[in-house]
Amino acid sequence: EWTWDNIIEMIDRYVNQTFSTHALTLLAACYLPGVLAAYIQLARGTKYSEFPGYLDRWLKMRKYLGLIMLFSASCHACLYFLRMVDFTPNEREWNEILLADFGVFGFCLVVILGITSLPSVSRALSWREFRGIQSWLGWSCLTCCSLHCLFNGAEHDWKIFKLMCFWPGYELLPLLLPALTFALKIPLLVPWVDWRLTRIRQGKVFK
Repeated sequence: EWTWDNIIEMIDRYVNQTFSTHALTLLAACYLPGVLAAYIQLARGTKYSEFPGYLDRWLKMRKYLGLIMLFSASCHACLYFLRMVDFTPNEREWNEILLADFGVFGFCLVVILGITSLPSVSRALSWREFRGIQSWLGWSCLTCCSLHCLFNGAEHDWKIFKLMCFWPGYELLPLLLPALTFALKIPLLVPWVDWRLTRIRQGKVFK
């Protein structure tokens, strides 16, 4: 029935869920090519060899993916805040409190990343400052947004059990690409791997 309550539920369940899934997937897609490029540089021992064509194009379009992600995240945040107007603090479950906190903090980081991606702002920053903001804040943003999605699907214990059994519900499906990105990023944080990668990016050639 086309009642107002059903329309609101449809917008919340389908439209808002689509915006959130799209934003988180694009955010992970902004950092996954950098991780793949790091593995290629480690394998070749140099930064002077060319990347495969698909990866080179992927690396160059990350800024545009980030801007599209900012649009989807903004739509998701607006629809979410409109939904939370009718909730009182006593009616919110523990997972709703945590997902709201991580969501707000993650969205703030998304806005900062979007502002620094603007040409007028990026030109005012040095390469070290721009890279530091996009790297540290970007990974922090991906972590917060992933936790936001995780707590959204943690309403019942059986959903966490599904996640542990690699059979997530529809709320947790957007975590697949971020989980892959984190799984590939963690080995790069090992000290000797990070040292070797840093030396390669500084111009050192390992045969």
